[in-house]
Amino acid sequence: MRKNYTDLKELINHIAQEIKNTRISKNMTIEELSIKSNISVRYLKSVENARISKISIKSLCKICNALNTNIYNIIVKNRFD
Repeated sequence: MRKNYTDLKELINHIAQEIKNTRISKNMTIEELSIKSNISVRYLKSVENARISKISIKSLCKICNALNTNIYNIIVKNRFD
């Protein structure tokens, strides 16, 4: 069954968890992700802990590229039970 997000916060939480899970599954530290994505550790921690209210497509693309994945996998992955 497809999960429908009722608000932006739920979607941000999902994206945050998928980014963190993907990074960990690739045995990558947040510092390594920072270097590969050219995004600060502080911002990445905010993203992974869903302490942001929005994320730009540009930042999401940089993170996905550094993780060797794509936006589709981050947003859609695990949305089906």
